[in-house]
Amino acid sequence: MGRFGPAGYPTRRPYIWGAFVFAAPQHTRKSARAKYDIINPMMRKFLFTLTALALLLAACTPTTPAPTPTAAFTATPSPLPPTPTPTPMPLAARVDGAPILLEDYTAELTRLQAAEAEQGLTSSPEAQRQQVLDALINETLLAQSAAQAGLALSDAALQQAYDGLIADLGSPAALTDWQARNGYTDESFRRALRRSLDAAAQRDAIIATVPEQTEQILARQILARTPEGAAQALSQLNGGADFEALALTFDPTTGGMLGWFPQGYLLQPTVEDAVFMLQPGQYTDVIQTEIGYHIVLVIQRELHPLSPEARLVLQQNQLNRWMTSRRSTAAVEILVP
Repeated sequence: MGRFGPAGYPTRRPYIWGAFVFAAPQHTRKSARAKYDIINPMMRKFLFTLTALALLLAACTPTTPAPTPTAAFTATPSPLPPTPTPTPMPLAARVDGAPILLEDYTAELTRLQAAEAEQGLTSSPEAQRQQVLDALINETLLAQSAAQAGLALSDAALQQAYDGLIADLGSPAALTDWQARNGYTDESFRRALRRSLDAAAQRDAIIATVPEQTEQILARQILARTPEGAAQALSQLNGGADFEALALTFDPTTGGMLGWFPQGYLLQPTVEDAVFMLQPGQYTDVIQTEIGYHIVLVIQRELHPLSPEARLVLQQNQLNRWMTSRRSTAAVEILVP
């Protein structure tokens, strides 16, 4: 079947993207408030202790007058140097308050442009910018959800992943060289690595909900190139013609066999919707799509193990639904043209 699916049905691309703020999570806000409630009484107690200590020292001061100094001296305290204000990092976007650094966006855009040039692709600058922004926003949303769910990497786990890359490349110098050639500083690379791995953890949690088997249909089709040919085939079927024999006249190689497929696998929703309304032995009316005129026979319908390709497609669908829902509620502020 391959990427284009069974007998003329292009399937959804079986690709699970992933190496692509929420307002502070509720539990985080509660923790912060709890910390504030704890610190304030401690601070009040600390200030009270200082006051009591000052009074105690005053009470212990001898009542005998001290000798009068011959010359009064008033010390003028030197002013403290002002605390430097850190310069805010330029941003490309905010996702529910979480920053996407302009540095990361620009470097990612440069990497995309280089990859497209190497492959001979010619996306418009606007499409490239949107692709990079979408990838970074999606990845940030996934990483944030991972943090909320307790799936985010610890610092130790991040370092372990970093050390694993060094081991794969052979030396720290090799990783440094790779970073330089791909537009990373060590800091930006660690930042991207954490975001990517956290996003992958949340992605895996989402797609794990897709079962290994589900209701599927085994079907055969007649695919005519013209409406006249389809209408004639339907008339023959209604007159009692054998579906398989008639399908072989349209497709002598496979006889129109589509194989097993779950709902959500075919790119033509009109065909899929019509087929999943039928029971074994029933066939559809003529259905027009961009590739021809279909009549589909349901041979079997039952719980059936998913093929690896079909499961990937359903996982991608699940991830797309999650992301569509998440982005519909996210406050995304784009700060680049």
